[in-house]
Amino acid sequence: MIRSLSLKNYGKFPDRRFEFDQITVFCGPNEAGKTTIFDALRQALCSIDGRRDRKKSSMLHERYGEDRSAEIETDGERPGLISIDEFDGFFAIRGGDVRYDISDDAGWMQKVKSRLFSGGIDHARLIKILNDLAGDNLTLRHNREIKELEEELRVLTERLNKDKNERRDILGREQALHDLKKEIDLRREELSKAQIKSEELKMRCAAQDEARQRRRLEEASLLIAEAEKMEKEIEESVDFADEQSLVEFDCCKEDEDRLAGQVARMEGQREELLEKAEKIDAEKRDACRQAAEARQVVGTAGRILGDMALFMERSSRPEGIRRDMGLLIAGATMIILGATLAVALPGMMSKGVAAVACAALGVACFVFSRKDKRTFRSNGEADDVARFRDDWINSVPGAAPVVETMGGLQEFILGRKIEAQKAAGLPAAIEEREREDRARIKDLETEIRRARESCIKAKEKKESWLVRHKVKSRDDFVRQAAVRRQLIEQRKSNAEKTGRLCVEMQVSGIRQLQFEVRRRLADFDQRDVARAPMPEPDVRKLRHDAGAAEDHVKTIQSAINQLQLKHEGDRKLMIGSLGGIPGRILDDERRMAGINRELERRRLDKRAAALAATLFGGVEENAGKALKDLGRTMAVELEIALGHGRKVEIGRLAEKDVRVEDASGKERKLDLLSGGTRDCFVLAARIALAKKAGWENGVLVFDEPFHSLDDDRRRGVLTMLARCRSETHWQMVFFTKDQELAGAIKAAFSGIGVKLNPLDPTARG
Repeated sequence: MIRSLSLKNYGKFPDRRFEFDQITVFCGPNEAGKTTIFDALRQALCSIDGRRDRKKSSMLHERYGEDRSAEIETDGERPGLISIDEFDGFFAIRGGDVRYDISDDAGWMQKVKSRLFSGGIDHARLIKILNDLAGDNLTLRHNREIKELEEELRVLTERLNKDKNERRDILGREQALHDLKKEIDLRREELSKAQIKSEELKMRCAAQDEARQRRRLEEASLLIAEAEKMEKEIEESVDFADEQSLVEFDCCKEDEDRLAGQVARMEGQREELLEKAEKIDAEKRDACRQAAEARQVVGTAGRILGDMALFMERSSRPEGIRRDMGLLIAGATMIILGATLAVALPGMMSKGVAAVACAALGVACFVFSRKDKRTFRSNGEADDVARFRDDWINSVPGAAPVVETMGGLQEFILGRKIEAQKAAGLPAAIEEREREDRARIKDLETEIRRARESCIKAKEKKESWLVRHKVKSRDDFVRQAAVRRQLIEQRKSNAEKTGRLCVEMQVSGIRQLQFEVRRRLADFDQRDVARAPMPEPDVRKLRHDAGAAEDHVKTIQSAINQLQLKHEGDRKLMIGSLGGIPGRILDDERRMAGINRELERRRLDKRAAALAATLFGGVEENAGKALKDLGRTMAVELEIALGHGRKVEIGRLAEKDVRVEDASGKERKLDLLSGGTRDCFVLAARIALAKKAGWENGVLVFDEPFHSLDDDRRRGVLTMLARCRSETHWQMVFFTKDQELAGAIKAAFSGIGVKLNPLDPTARG
């Protein structure tokens, strides 16, 4: 369906777009542009086919100019293009086309037949003319011309036969020329075979050359592909370009090994300290047990010594005063020194101080040198010693003292007490050693943890280096670096080879070389060139055979040239004897051929005229049959247009056989009815013809077709058009200057989309 019509430089519309719907109405007075829109729509829907279409198209050019355009926009498939005559005759119904007009010389139905079924030609007159053309009446010019051509042909035939007889007598020597010509033909056949063989050998040589070129190109393609692959591998192995980074890996590995060894040593030291701590712990347990026993010995010894001291205090008596000789000698010495200093030192103050100090020290020595001397007395000393010894033995298990005196026993017990005191202090010393070892173990664990962290960091750094360089080990990096160096060396070698190829193929770079190689290989693939050339000895033999074949061709060609020279010489001698006879024969034969062609053409024209008369007779008969079928459709459309149940009878599509009920119910012939009724009949006939013609996605255009109809007839005709729209689904376009008719059209098609486009005669664009 047409959605819009866009006009540019079309009459009064320099640039205008009109919207369309299923029913579109253009309403406006005269000079508003209705005819312009009608012509633009016809231009967009019609193709130029035939002389009459071109004539109407030229009329549009004269009316609207060359620089114009009319384009339609559809929502799906656009209507198929039809000729302008078909559009005007069937689908564009204008006010003048619905007039019922009967002239004196022909009936209206005959005009319909001529217009619709034979392009406006009168069948009866045409058939008569064609029969005259097909006859032998000499009053017609073409028959007289045929007679003249036949006479001229007879004269030429007689003269030609005479010349040929004379030429036959002269050409008695033609057999020798014929034999020579036959020999030349044989030689030419031999030459042709030799040339075919030579060309075949040349083609085989060329094929081998191309096969060798193809192999070289394939090798070049592999070399380029290898270079690209190598370049890509070199780009991918850029991480292995800096071999100095191995120093970083070696440092990380050395740090890791050093820290791992340090951790192992410290862990060994820790194990030794832990073993030592276990031994100290066992020693500590023994020392604690011994210390407990020693504390018991110390307590027993203290008790027994206290008892012995108390016993001896009660049993002893003073014996006199005793002096310590050392202190006495020191005191005397200090007094003498003070006297000497008092004499020797200058000054009274110093003398007095020195004398007083030395005197005080001497007195002190005399005082502290005194000791009281007591004497132990006991009548049963052995029993007392035995009693204290038994008490010791009962309290402290072990060896019994062997002393017999109280002093000896006292010294023995005091010695054991001192030993026990030492043993009691042994756990504290062991604990001090244990604390030192535990502190050392703790320090070692801290150092081990730090060393392990450093080792882990060194290992992570090493792993990061491996990940960064995408290798698994240092040896892998070294191998990849060696591979990169090898690739770089190979790239240099390949660059030299590709450089030579670039020079050979006259290109300036590897990309152009690659493109040229691919282009030539594609050309070889397209021409199906062999991929493997023959062995070199076979190629040399093939070239030798090709050269021999070419020499043979030249030999045969030389012989043919000599034979041709002899043939031409003999022929010239023979032709000189003929004079102008061959030329006259040739001219007469050409003239006879032209006359025969002209006669055949004119005789064909006569046969075509007879055949056309027969065909147009069939067209006349078929047109009558088609109009008879069309009459039934026209009767239905006319009954709807007239309304009020009025009957229409069309027995045969001719004026005298069309009967319509008038307003009083009486049947009348068509020419006896009112003008509006006859115009309704014509409009119904046009609608019926449009239905029979058919147009896929077609459009019906009405240009003021109702101006002679009253309101009642308009309603009937609109009802007929609504029914036609429901049957064919054609899009309909109306042009009118009657506002009331535009409203009636909108009301008649209210069930579907109606687009009203008012036109203003004063507006432009």
